[in-house]
Amino acid sequence: MTSEDDASRAQVDTYTAPVAVVEEEEEVEENFVFVTVEDMPEFPGGNVALLKWISDNVSYPTIAAENGIEGRVYCQFVVNADGSVSEVVVVRPLDPNLDKEAIRVLRLLPKFKPGQQRGKPVRVKYSVPVRFQLQR
Repeated sequence: MTSEDDASRAQVDTYTAPVAVVEEEEEVEENFVFVTVEDMPEFPGGNVALLKWISDNVSYPTIAAENGIEGRVYCQFVVNADGSVSEVVVVRPLDPNLDKEAIRVLRLLPKFKPGQQRGKPVRVKYSVPVRFQLQR
């Protein structure tokens, strides 16, 4: 036996017992609006159904149609913990008449499946373009 073998036998492995880490539940203010969550809000039928619903419910403002104005109005709103829509705003405007129509339609949206964070329904910010295209 060498002195190295004696030295390695003399070392004792130490065992450290695992320590349970308890994460404290973060208290989220009821009015806090998340940007991303574990489970994002979902329109019944998904995004394709959402865009179809918007398209089916938009009334093209006459003045915008007469002036040939087309494009997208980018909007943002909050899907509340109960799935309802609130706080609709235009984040990238196109034309004042089209902007107003986009807001009007989005305020009429049916309830979403609410977003969830840690298994609890929460308020989540949601963005969507409202497309205005004239029939040719």
